[in-house]
Amino acid sequence: VLAVALGGALALRAQTGGELYVRHVGVADGLAESSVTALAQDARGFVWLGTPEGLSQYNGYSFRTFKHRPSDSTSIIDNAITALAADSAALWVGTSNGLSRLDLATGQARGYAGPGRPGAWLPDRVVTAVLPAPGGAWVGTRGGLAWVAAGGGAPSRGARHLAGAPIRALFATPRGPVAVAEAGVYRYDGRAW
Repeated sequence: VLAVALGGALALRAQTGGELYVRHVGVADGLAESSVTALAQDARGFVWLGTPEGLSQYNGYSFRTFKHRPSDSTSIIDNAITALAADSAALWVGTSNGLSRLDLATGQARGYAGPGRPGAWLPDRVVTAVLPAPGGAWVGTRGGLAWVAAGGGAPSRGARHLAGAPIRALFATPRGPVAVAEAGVYRYDGRAW
């Protein structure tokens, strides 16, 4: 993966004194596109690479590519991948046109639409960050924060005071999730941000 990001073959010296060789992999090997915009690793060890032209799963030897197919409601919602995060059962795929939850067992996705699309509820269509949590995921967008229930229940918007605040990053801490927005840093205490 490091070679994908840097675009070349590398030899690195490990702390034990041995060398670690990294082989360049790219479009010729099956990567959806050469520009990698997001990266995640799932619980099974697969590496997921988001690109402007789709999602690629790398098993250490070859790629499997996932793309939006307008005639298939179980495909990812868009090809322009902006954020990735994995939990034990799914890969959350942020795009420039909404969010998908890709079931790791079936390879099928469920889409959550952004504004201007049927069933839209996200604060903005461009997803900037995703943080899986028990029961769903926090989703950061250019227009604020939202909570998505993994079970497919009715999604709800995030706290009002974060509405309109572009979210830059989400991460977990021992004291709860933290959102980094243009307007500051917020921590969720279990009831409110």
